[in-house]
This record gives sequence, structure tokens and C-alpha cells, in this order.
Amino acid sequence: MKYIVILGDGMADEPIDALGGKTPLACAETPVMDELASKGEMGMVQNVPAGMAPGSDVANLSVLGYDPAVCYSGRSPLEALSVGVAMEPTDIVLRCNIVTLTEEEPYAEKTILDHSSGEISTADADILMDAIREAFNSDEFQYYTGTSSRVCKAAVKKARAQGIKLGLIRPITLWPYPKKAFDALGDQVKGFLVVEMSILGQMCDDVVLACGNKHPVESYGEFANVPSEDVILERVQEMLKKY
Repeated sequence: MKYIVILGDGMADEPIDALGGKTPLACAETPVMDELASKGEMGMVQNVPAGMAPGSDVANLSVLGYDPAVCYSGRSPLEALSVGVAMEPTDIVLRCNIVTLTEEEPYAEKTILDHSSGEISTADADILMDAIREAFNSDEFQYYTGTSSRVCKAAVKKARAQGIKLGLIRPITLWPYPKKAFDALGDQVKGFLVVEMSILGQMCDDVVLACGNKHPVESYGEFANVPSEDVILERVQEMLKKY
């Protein structure tokens, strides 16, 4: 039997004064969820074992049927698996960032200026990792390039380097929605590209409403893979040609 698991991770949000102290979920109209609840079984579950940090990685392992107290060994193996790294039970996997350090001091006295090296793109990081692999890869140690988690910012940076005026609005909450950020743009934008980890374009309607339906809004979504900055930039260039 196959199951569909829907996780409302963080969906409840927090109480908001503008909603009379209620959460967005408490005020939302949820007819489909209500119907599912009326025809199913309701209950509470603790999917984070006592003493473990309540992160998505720990909780999701529980939901998928794994005991985090037994199986969890950090985010590193999960991220390695996501980029196709073959691992043995005896392997030790470490996750590292490419960072920016101060330059003048001796190495032992350097401090970190930027924890993500200016939000380096995956492509640029891979160039540096090629040098690391050439120098340090061995039968005992292997180095792999991960995927940048800030692909939209990387796409903006790459676009501006090419003379394309591209900006970024990153909504933190659906309520209150950052409509003022859209209002501040006025008529100086040609359109909006909504990038999300969903093939359904769930955020598009919100963007259309926020910009008053005055500008074209297109969606670029991925389901299995993190969108790449190069593909995002290609979609932006296609929009510029159309509009």
C-alpha cells in the first residue's frame, strides 16, 4: 500500500496581534483539511524524541518510520545523500561551508567575515572544490560539492554582473504578506518570477494579488531538485524577451 504524507511543517505559525492573538492557521479557511479531519482519525504525536533538537531533519525521520535516537547522525549524511554520494555504514560524513576569512593575520588568528563566502553559487563553489579535490582526494578522504541554498540570491548576483536589473523579494510569512515591498516597486518592474520548491506554483496567486495584477507573473518550480541559479536566470531572460 502506498501512502501520501503531507507535513505542515511550521504551518501553525505564531499568534499575531492583527488577528486578535490568533495564528494564521486558526483564521484560515481550510475546507479540504476540515473534510479530511472529519473523515479520518485525529490525534497528537511526538515525533522528536526527548533530548533531541526539534529540527525538520529529526522530525521527518520519525515521520518516515525511522527512530532518530537510533538513526540520526546529523544533517551531513542527509545532504550527502541528496547529491548522490554513496556511503558505507562505517563512513564519517562532515558538512563544511566555503567561508571568507580576513587576509592579513596568520592563519591561526584569522576570523570569519562571511559564513557563506558572499553566498557563493554552486558553480563557483565547484571551481574551488575542484582544486580541493585535486589536492586532497584520496582513498581515505573524498570531497564533494553541495548545492547552494541561496540560489535566488546567486541568480540575482549573476544577473547584475551581466547588466540585468534583477531584484529579490523573499516573503517570510503569508500573513501579513509583504505587500509594501511590491507597492514600493511601482511600475519600474517588467514582471515577477516566482521560484519555489513546488510544481504547483502555490505562491503565484499571492504575488498576483500583491502587485495588483499589473505585471506578468510566471512560476518556476522544482519538486525533486533544488532550482539552479543558471536555470532561474534563463527563465528571467525569457521573460525579458516576452515582456
